[in-house]
Amino acid sequence: MSIVLGILTLIASFVNYTAWASGYFSGSLELISLLIQGVLTFIMLLAGISYNGKRMRKSYDGGAYRIFTLPFSVILLSILGNGSVFVVLLLKFLRIVKEL
Repeated sequence: MSIVLGILTLIASFVNYTAWASGYFSGSLELISLLIQGVLTFIMLLAGISYNGKRMRKSYDGGAYRIFTLPFSVILLSILGNGSVFVVLLLKFLRIVKEL
């Protein structure tokens, strides 16, 4: 379930970012969009913390190191993607960054 949630929130973040970049939002819509992006990021943080599946496995070549499993990697990439979009949109909202 967390994997599907990760993919859906990543798609929603992409749509949110492209709407900002195209200049669709202005004024109070920017604030609402930023809050929604913050909620998406928080949801993925909770999904990553509460993930009960296997997180790591031995490497494919039989080495001594361990790698992330594919489902957990999708969740981590979604957390990083949502967090990155949130930071960029926050910088744009605070007028630190002029254009996306």
